[in-house]
Amino acid sequence: TPLIFGKLMNSRFNTMILNLQQNKGVLIKEVKNKSSYLTTDRIFEVTIPGSVLNQKEIKYIKLLTDVTFKNLPVTNVKFLSTVKKVVLINNNSVPLIDNKIKVLVMTPDFKVYKYRVFDNSINLKDGKTVVNWKKFGGIYDKENKTFKNENGLIEFKNLFNKLKIYNIRTFLQNLNNKKVQQMHFDVNFSNKKLNINIVNFNVNSKLNILNNNIKLSSTAKCDEVNANNILKISKINSDFQINDIDKKLYKKIQNKNYTQKDINELLKKGFNGKFNLNIKDIFFMKDLGFLKLNSNFSIKNGSIEKINNNDLSFLDLNMSLKTSPELINIVSNFFKPIKQIVVIRNNEAIVNVIINKGNININGKQIKSN
Repeated sequence: TPLIFGKLMNSRFNTMILNLQQNKGVLIKEVKNKSSYLTTDRIFEVTIPGSVLNQKEIKYIKLLTDVTFKNLPVTNVKFLSTVKKVVLINNNSVPLIDNKIKVLVMTPDFKVYKYRVFDNSINLKDGKTVVNWKKFGGIYDKENKTFKNENGLIEFKNLFNKLKIYNIRTFLQNLNNKKVQQMHFDVNFSNKKLNINIVNFNVNSKLNILNNNIKLSSTAKCDEVNANNILKISKINSDFQINDIDKKLYKKIQNKNYTQKDINELLKKGFNGKFNLNIKDIFFMKDLGFLKLNSNFSIKNGSIEKINNNDLSFLDLNMSLKTSPELINIVSNFFKPIKQIVVIRNNEAIVNVIINKGNININGKQIKSN
């Protein structure tokens, strides 16, 4: 009877493997079969393309997966995987995590999966900073396509003395859209403890390629950042976009395989974009009001030499900043000239900046002309 159940289960499992390879592009190669009369124990080399995970920056992830279950009764099927290699789209690997991350996934019915990431640590390149992680796990419901993650702890040693991130509950219903419900940082600076709490952080980044140009865009939202109840920033929304970046030059810079000549070529060919930031409430020991920043920029025929010579003829910028007079008063304690360029109107501190053909215009007043 165990032999019959084992054959039936392995037949079903082989069908699942075939479907993964045909429909998802996952490569699965059996490297060892340690099965016996009573148990099934098969080891596979699994290569998962980044496209399957909706991770455009990853080319593929290679795992070594040990699949085990009893032939009678067939209940919990265990997948014990070790991450052997992560290769990025630029063909660079991430050797620091090779053989470091181990994940156990268990399922009674191939509908609900319980998973656990084993505790481990990584020594970063500087030889001093150590990253530890503990207690990561959760449940994935295949039918409802939902994750329910348990709390976890990430600890950085020798980075600002000690940095902890815990109470992380991540919802991965859309892998393109990274969401963290809550993060908490404990940072010690010379025996002074700083607690930072981040609530409902959400970032979405995209890269689009059109002909030989690249468009980068990123939006981020956060309900609150709180540091020791001294600094609170609420309802943060940002939007950043760069268009018409030369594809070849972008790849060189991304791969850190560029020279000053490449940077000059990028500035010469140019690009354009925008950056917007909206903060509803800022509190620093007292209420300081809001901040709204909207900006559009365009760069063409630029060079490092022009930047070094304060020649802004290559830059077109239109920026509008609105905030509260209270916040301007705080900033002016550190940067006194700001009060000279701010206009107060309807209880708003306003700074409008236009840069065109080397001329700088702030609130209608020309500051500099080349």
